[in-house]
Amino acid sequence: MRTRPLNPLRVQLLGAFCVHDEQDAEIRIASRKARALLAYLAVRAGQMQPREQLAALLWEDADDELGRSSLRQALAALRKCLPAAAQDVIQADAECIALDARRISTDLLQVDEALRAGTRTALQELLVCCRGELLERFDARSSAFDEWLSTERTALRRRFCEGIRKLVTLCVANEDDEGALAACTRLLAFEPLNEAAHRQLMTLHARRQAYTEALHQYRVCRDTLRRELDVAPEPATEQLYRDLMRRRRSATGADIEDAPVALCAEPQEATAMHSSARAQLRDAVILVARLSGLLELEARLDPEDALAVANVFNR
Repeated sequence: MRTRPLNPLRVQLLGAFCVHDEQDAEIRIASRKARALLAYLAVRAGQMQPREQLAALLWEDADDELGRSSLRQALAALRKCLPAAAQDVIQADAECIALDARRISTDLLQVDEALRAGTRTALQELLVCCRGELLERFDARSSAFDEWLSTERTALRRRFCEGIRKLVTLCVANEDDEGALAACTRLLAFEPLNEAAHRQLMTLHARRQAYTEALHQYRVCRDTLRRELDVAPEPATEQLYRDLMRRRRSATGADIEDAPVALCAEPQEATAMHSSARAQLRDAVILVARLSGLLELEARLDPEDALAVANVFNR
């Protein structure tokens, strides 16, 4: 992904709003409306915006004349804050205002480039750009601006998720499990109710034989669905969970279970060992005890921790 270090204006739109000049010095804009005007134009970089529309967006309660007057004042305040090298970034005439997309760089433009390229490398750089929500904690003191921003965030989140889902597929196809893990984790940050992504992450952990992490992800999925939707996981998720439990038991008990098979090369030897074992049988008294609260404790623990606790009392 290309950066534009020579552009006189660099605007960060993802996460906290921030503006820098070509020397990477921060440009401070005191006027709230001037900041909102620049943010809106930066999101729409290269697109001419009608003055009436901008006035209605930022001064929704003002009449047309007052709104246009307020817009002129905000534009003048914005120009005063910009360094001389960035003055021509703002393109304005009697009817419209825009930012010259060739003279400005934004992280949102970098996102667009990554999504258009669609390669694994480009989409991995997309994750670097995802610092947070579009214009996080931005307050323009305008409900119309807030409504516009909410719509933009939803659309951008959808585009992010499409790109990240593609990245997961590309990483898996290239056997890049670490890349797939990072992408899938980021996808769930955007879509915590995406059960298919939870299953994908469980599978990726299992491929690394990280069964504790895989089973933990199942519980995250189950608890999130229960809390947000009051539903149980899908049958496919439950089946994957059971498969992972069996695989974990098989992995942890493989050495013990496989040892007799390795020693018994012939059926006759197995029969002789069985007979010898029966000859040594003795009467025994089995004491069964139940520790109060143990089952409840195990239910709250991580499966690995619960197994360790159970093994202590089963010795």
